[in-house]
This record gives sequence, structure tokens and C-alpha cells, in this order.
Amino acid sequence: MKELKLDHIATVTVDPHTTMLQGNKYLDVNGTTLRITKAAYKDILKMAAMSNKTVNHLDTNINRGISASIIRELFKSMTDPIKLFVNTTTKEVERVVDNDVDINPNLTSYKLLGDVATWLKEKGGIDFKGGSVVQGGLGMKLNMSYNNPIQCGIQNEDITYGKTFNWNLIDGMTSSDFIERLVCTNGMTSFKYSNTVTYNNDATKWNALYEEFINPNAIVVGKYKRAMKKARRTQLSLRELFEINDALEPFNDDAPRIMQYMGDFNWIEDYKDRGIDVDKLTMTQKAQCPTPINAWDAINCLTDLGSHKYHSDVSNEKRASLQSMGGKMLTTKWDSDNWISNVPTYETSPLVETIAN
Repeated sequence: MKELKLDHIATVTVDPHTTMLQGNKYLDVNGTTLRITKAAYKDILKMAAMSNKTVNHLDTNINRGISASIIRELFKSMTDPIKLFVNTTTKEVERVVDNDVDINPNLTSYKLLGDVATWLKEKGGIDFKGGSVVQGGLGMKLNMSYNNPIQCGIQNEDITYGKTFNWNLIDGMTSSDFIERLVCTNGMTSFKYSNTVTYNNDATKWNALYEEFINPNAIVVGKYKRAMKKARRTQLSLRELFEINDALEPFNDDAPRIMQYMGDFNWIEDYKDRGIDVDKLTMTQKAQCPTPINAWDAINCLTDLGSHKYHSDVSNEKRASLQSMGGKMLTTKWDSDNWISNVPTYETSPLVETIAN
């Protein structure tokens, strides 16, 4: 493998026989404990042909910690060294790869950002919505949208269509479509329509991408419109409300004011009148309990806090996660979809003391 020349990344070749995974956050390398990122942990799971779902199943249903033991045994069986990409600033392992992975040491995220910015300037009509360099320069995230509003048939709900590009030096680039609501500046709502894009500086490649921008994916736009209309006539469940409350906890200086848009919470007395302590309900039980809160109002609260800097001292990552949560809620099944309405009710029948033979 060629050696990288990045200011904040050191490449370290290690013997897998002296490398041990400690949970999902640490790696012991020949007696030295290093913190690993989520991406590095995923790399290790990929080497072991495992997923997070498999790990959770093994550790929960068989024996806690067994997944780490399996990975340790895998490392012992490996004959070739592995390569660690260590962030020299944070001292974290950013990525873990096989020693024979071929990468281009000259193509860094900084260069890609420059290429894209130049291309955007030349083509025009596409807005740069922000980007960030991650993994110490090994990767980047870039948001772009086509500056041409799309009407949804509802007043003040015009949208624009865009793409999020996630690129890193090891895996290449993937793109996913997103919808941005113009009613709330930067109130991005993401959709999980992803496809692999091969990075190439060839102008024809970027021109083809430009055609995708100016001809928005009708499937994505249609899905958004249907999801929005459904959310506007959907009630939140208690489970969904509790999930939102947990997500808003870091925004303690702003959440109470924003949540006023979801109406008052006097309805909670209806549960108390029936002897129900909602805090003691299981998540399954909460999923079956309705609230009068409109799901679209809740999404508006999430995107509002996620797209504006008010008084709460939270990171950009926290705000981005709130935006992402709004998008996920919009595109996943609501709890109310599983409610059974209009069922018959009965009085309890008297006990039958004896059963005839």
C-alpha cells in the first residue's frame, strides 16, 4: 500500500496477532490501547463478515462479549498485517483496512472539494449547501441542491431537490437524494435513496451528474409529497413523542419554546384519569397509545431546531442529527399505522364455574 501524505493522518502497519478489539470503542495494539471511531469499528466488523445486527444478536442472546471473542480469533488466524489510519490530532483510529487495499494517496477530500467547487461555479444554478471534511481528511460530506423550487400543492411548502455526497479515500463516493423545505432555511429532510458514484475528474461524468440535478428524481419527489401529506393527517404515539423529547434534551434552552407549536399537553390528564402513568409504560405499550399531536407539527419542531442557532449550546453535529431524525420519521412507518381502529367492545362475561361434559 502507498503511504498517505496527510497532515493529520499516520498510517500504521500492525500484526493482527497482537491486536485485540475491546468492545466497540477501543483496540489494543501490542499493549497500547487506542480509541476507534465508528467507521473503524465497522471496518473491523466487515473484516469479520459481521454486522451490528449480528453483534447485538450474539451478545444479547448467546453471551455478552462473544462477538469480540470471535473477532479476536479471526485476527489470530490472519496471516497478513493490517493497516490503521490514525488521526494524530485526536489519537483515534479513523479506519482499519487490509494491507493490500489499493488507494490513491494524492486524491484527498480537500482536492475533491476544490474540484466540485470549480465545477459548480462553471455550471451555475446549483447551490452549495455546506460540506465538511471528516476522518482527518480521509473523507468528506458535501450537500448541493438545484436552485429551482418545486411546488407540492400546499401553500408555503415548496421544496428543492438536492444530493448529499459522502466520500472517503477507502470506499469511494456514494450519493443520496434529499429534499429541502424552503419554508425553513436549511430545513433539510433526507431520504435514503443511495447509489454508488464513481469519482472521476472527466467533465462528461460531472455533466451527467448535472443532468441529474436539473431533472429531479421523480420517485424521490413523489415519495416526499406522499409522506408529507400523510404526516399532516397522522397522530403521534406516546413512544414517538418520548423519542422526540429525548432528542430535544440537549436543546434545553430552546425546546420548551419550540414545543409550544405542538400544542399544550393537558391531554396527559386523560391518561391520569384512567390510572395510567405514561412514564411506567413499556415502549411497546407507548407505541399503542395515541396523542393529539400532529406528526407534521413535530417534524417542523425538529427541523426548526436543527436548522437554526438559537440559545442552546449544541454542536453542528447535534443539529444535523435532529434534521436527520425528522427525515427518518417522515420516511418510516408511523406507530398509528399499526393501530386497530373501530374494533368492537364487550362487557366482561360472567365466569363459568363448571363446564359440562
